[in-house]
Amino acid sequence: MFQSLIPRLLRRRNLANFSFQSLLLLCGALLLMPPCVHPQDAPQQPAAEMQRPRRALPLDLLPDDSDEIYRVDTDLVRLDVTVTDAAGRPVRNLRPGDLKLYEDGVERPLAFFNVERRGGVKRPVAVVFALDVSGSITRAEMMRLVDALNSFMRRLEDRDSVFAVMSFGMQVKVLQKFTNDQQKLERAFDKLAREEYGQSTHAYDAADDAIRLLVRSAPRTRERRLLKRAVVMITDGFPVGDTVAPETV
Repeated sequence: MFQSLIPRLLRRRNLANFSFQSLLLLCGALLLMPPCVHPQDAPQQPAAEMQRPRRALPLDLLPDDSDEIYRVDTDLVRLDVTVTDAAGRPVRNLRPGDLKLYEDGVERPLAFFNVERRGGVKRPVAVVFALDVSGSITRAEMMRLVDALNSFMRRLEDRDSVFAVMSFGMQVKVLQKFTNDQQKLERAFDKLAREEYGQSTHAYDAADDAIRLLVRSAPRTRERRLLKRAVVMITDGFPVGDTVAPETV
């Protein structure tokens, strides 16, 4: 009887040793494996980097036979200039070497150069209207302002342009995001409410918000054409009570 129990006990002991050794090997393998990062555990980007708008070449501007797509972040700033001679005539056959760009007295390289000829298809425009509604603006002035803005937009009808409307006084409000719907724009102008007792004119805050709206929300192309972008700010006074410093703008 004891002889029959000994092999059985040995088998159990060997099985226990095998299981314990296997467990050690498994633990060692797990320690050597690289950590698995789940999507929800991915490292968070800094808030400023997450808010930074991505500047990438739109897909519809790439050639149809392009096999690869490259997307890069860049701080490229577009500048539209008109070059004329002393008599006011446009200068022809310009090359990148004919132009120099200075910022605060420091020459900057030209990363991109393109000539747009007069008489060609007019480029569309994205415009943000930032309008002062502080207490110093009278109702009559506001009515004249709306008439002037409507006239301004009619002159850009042939460019397939889009517009956004903001108001500012003691606070900045977005009344209408980018659209070319005339009825929506008229309703936005109807929402312009004069701040009867507003004593502050947050012009720098409005300029900062308008530029951010333009960069982040304006369409980059319409009908496969790059848009020109502009902020039109109208105010009758000096900035008062801003939270944004002039240097930021």
